[in-house]
Amino acid sequence: MPTVRSSLNYYRLTIIEPAEIGRFYEAVLHFHRLKQFTLDSEEVLHSIFATDRQTEVYMLVYQDLKLEIFIDSEGEKGRFTHLCLEYDNPDEVSDHAHQLGYRR
Repeated sequence: MPTVRSSLNYYRLTIIEPAEIGRFYEAVLHFHRLKQFTLDSEEVLHSIFATDRQTEVYMLVYQDLKLEIFIDSEGEKGRFTHLCLEYDNPDEVSDHAHQLGYRR
């Protein structure tokens, strides 16, 4: 596979208490909210996160760092955590990973 340029788009993590968004990420770390939404697509929840529980999601930014924070009041802190890398040629990267046995 040819060498391509990639960058970190955002880091996703999970917290239990929604109040931590304002109390810690905004007040202490100086992030600000870009958007907030409810992840409720059954297809996405099942295929990517192996759950059927809807969750609130906050996209935060500070300088060049973006965080996507999932609220999981049931305490499964690792369920939604992942890195999102951005590639110039995402379809080629996805196809190559699929050929090697990884799921899409």
